[in-house]
Amino acid sequence: MGIVKDRGTLEPDRLLTEDVINDMRDRRILINGTGKSANTLKIRPPLAFDSADVTRFLEIFAEVAKNRL
Repeated sequence: MGIVKDRGTLEPDRLLTEDVINDMRDRRILINGTGKSANTLKIRPPLAFDSADVTRFLEIFAEVAKNRL
């Protein structure tokens, strides 16, 4: 399931998805939207991705999610 406007109707929220993507990009983490409505986040880490990178990603995503979602 992707980012939705309403959990009852499951209407996709492409604009909010774009805001999350842009906030992550501003913090130097590249993700994109995918799926029929492009409201599902797709993470494609580089080959050289270690546990420190996982921690950094999760910390930054948690901050963005707290502010946006």
